[in-house]
Amino acid sequence: MIPRVKELADADDGWTRAMADRVLVQCPGTREFLDSRFPVETWPWALGQIVPGASREERDRNLNARLTNILSGSDEAARLETLGLVGGNHYRAPVNQIQVDAQVIEAIIPLTQSESEEERRRAAYALATIHHIDPVRSRTTLVKLARDPSGVVRQMIAFGLSDQLEVPEVQAAISALLEDPLPKVRYFTILALGPGKFVSNLRDLASCDDPETAKNAAGALERLRQQATQALTPVRMR
Repeated sequence: MIPRVKELADADDGWTRAMADRVLVQCPGTREFLDSRFPVETWPWALGQIVPGASREERDRNLNARLTNILSGSDEAARLETLGLVGGNHYRAPVNQIQVDAQVIEAIIPLTQSESEEERRRAAYALATIHHIDPVRSRTTLVKLARDPSGVVRQMIAFGLSDQLEVPEVQAAISALLEDPLPKVRYFTILALGPGKFVSNLRDLASCDDPETAKNAAGALERLRQQATQALTPVRMR
């Protein structure tokens, strides 16, 4: 069985390789093969299965270096998936999270200027989720991205700036996003800042001409109403 799984670990499809690697890491005698795959593997979801290292710290260092290499490479599909991995890292259980370091941020920042709208969107969100690693560098880039021509990029920006509102340039960027011509950008900005602070803005959005955003804004208002009702409901003594 193992020879066949090794063949699948070298398949063209990244998900196939990742599933094969998941099997191989549990099989005795496959570590040398997996170590040989790590420097050439470009699918980030597969890399997480096979990253070498005797300790968590060493594995994180090795993985960060490989992710940085992919983000700096010419394979756009691999870059997009890697940006997705970094951006979604905070959704993982803490024990499974990658301890992303500053070299990854340095590789992401140039991608925020990509000609590809989707790559800029993913880069903006990834940077927003890890901005705490280098707040100054991230802030400078995110503030510039607040003026990106694409709304799907602009809607990601406030998630990386909401904890730096005391900075004048951030205040200016957030103010512009709250007045953005696209309702979806305004809605995502409100989500990042806290819906409870922008009830009147949400009411305006609930009647905007973007059906999806109007529905989401109405839902946010309903959740705020329910929370307020629950807060005012006295606790019954038994």
